Amino acid sequence: MEAEPGHVFKVTVDGKELQVELKTVHYDQAATASETPMVVRQQISAGSEIAGLLTIRAPIPGEVKKVAVKIGEVIGEGDMVVVIEAMKMENNIVSSAAGRVKEILVKEGQNVKLNQALVSLEVIRK
Repeated sequence: MEAEPGHVFKVTVDGKELQVELKTVHYDQAATASETPMVVRQQISAGSEIAGLLTIRAPIPGEVKKVAVKIGEVIGEGDMVVVIEAMKMENNIVSSAAGRVKEILVKEGQNVKLNQALVSLEVIRK
């Protein structure tokens, strides 16, 4: 199940119905002072999981200031893929895995929402 923070779910546990609110999102890689790596793996189907697809998503809403990759380009883990400006600050969005850029889903100047797909990679296994 995928959801944005703030979504409320009804869950039944041992016959009791509870409301659960998603408060945070876990990312695969911790942020450092010089970069903001916000990557969420998307497992669309068993086929895509086997193929090693990775979707890099927007960690915050904002405006795409720069798309730093091209379709077909091979990038490394930690390479910047997109720059998003939010609240007058530029945030470098980096990849958590090495791979070949399969699809670019945004363009410069475009406004993006929280968790919106930015770039799709075909992960290169070592």
